[in-house]
Amino acid sequence: MHNFLEGQQIHKRRYSAASSLHSSHKAPQASNLGKITQHTISGRGQRLREITRSAADKNPKTMNLPETPIAFAGSASPSKNRASQTANNLEKKQKTAKRKHTARMPFTQAVKMLSYPLGFIALTLIVSFIMVNRDKLSANVVNPLNDNAYEAAMAEYAGISVPKENLNLDSNPIPLDLMETFSWENYTIQRGDSISRIAASRSLSMDALIALNGISNAKRIREGTVLRIPNMDGIPYTVQRGDSLSKISAKFEVPLEAILDANDITSETLALGASLFIPGARMARDDLKKALGEFFLYPTSGRLTSPFGWRNDPFTGVRRHHAAIDLASPTGTPIKSSADGTVSIAGTNATYGKYVIISHSSGYNTLYAHMNSIYVNKGARVLQGSVIGEVGNTGYSTGPHLHFAVFRNGRAINPMDYLSR
Repeated sequence: MHNFLEGQQIHKRRYSAASSLHSSHKAPQASNLGKITQHTISGRGQRLREITRSAADKNPKTMNLPETPIAFAGSASPSKNRASQTANNLEKKQKTAKRKHTARMPFTQAVKMLSYPLGFIALTLIVSFIMVNRDKLSANVVNPLNDNAYEAAMAEYAGISVPKENLNLDSNPIPLDLMETFSWENYTIQRGDSISRIAASRSLSMDALIALNGISNAKRIREGTVLRIPNMDGIPYTVQRGDSLSKISAKFEVPLEAILDANDITSETLALGASLFIPGARMARDDLKKALGEFFLYPTSGRLTSPFGWRNDPFTGVRRHHAAIDLASPTGTPIKSSADGTVSIAGTNATYGKYVIISHSSGYNTLYAHMNSIYVNKGARVLQGSVIGEVGNTGYSTGPHLHFAVFRNGRAINPMDYLSR
């Protein structure tokens, strides 16, 4: 009881001191009133807690007060402070997220706003391009025969000159009948002419002149001979049994349209034995080499000592036909195959000594006699220029040389008409 009365007296003295202080000073400004009130209340609460703890220490049994401080107006408990701080932190995070979201919004909205007009512009450009180029697109895809580049390529394939202005894709389409119908003109060979020179002057291949005129040896054309000069490059072809336009086109690798136009064909029916001109086609490699005298190469180096034809026999002096040529060369000089072929005979003979016979295409055979040694066996496949043996002096011979003969279908022909170095 004594402690309680003591507390009441202290409280009265503090109240009187505060009242006299309030009356002796001027009233604070309105802006500082809140701070002064809070300070006064907080000080009062602090003093009251000190008095309470002092009384409890003196008589703990009579003072059964809680451990937590007494809350006055203007102060807050720890639990409320923690809740308030948590709420403040959450509010700050929400404001930060909102600011970030607000900062991103302008770019996203701009993209959305621009996507619609950009898509419309792109669609408009595509439609405009199709409308402007629809003629070219339809010509390239639907009907390639109306394409200028295609027609120009066809004309070039057939050897027809096309002016450069006609190659402009913006010009009128080149008609398919630009592929001229085959025709020829006559030309009389002049002194100094050759097949290669005549062909070059007409922008033709030698195949066209040789095949169209049936020339078997281009080296033997004579002055005054009349040749047919075609108006386009190509070769003639005779229709065989079982032929068709598609088969002929595939055989020579020439477009069917070119064959139709060159021959002015309106029907797919072909008569057996009919003659066609195949524009752009070429002769077979071996046939061309034969006609140019390049089918057979000189089999060895050496001097021509005895030509093809009649001569006096070197042993008896009797005039006899020499169905070959003799090429004198030192013993051991390499002998080469004159053309591609297969060795049909490799042996020894009393007249020819050591000899070799090679079979070639188109019924041709070559004979190599008086050899010193043989490098190949029967049945061997040899290429033009491959070594098959050595020059010698075996058999019926007057010295080291090569006896070289060419046969066609079993008949001896002059090798000089076909040889090329």
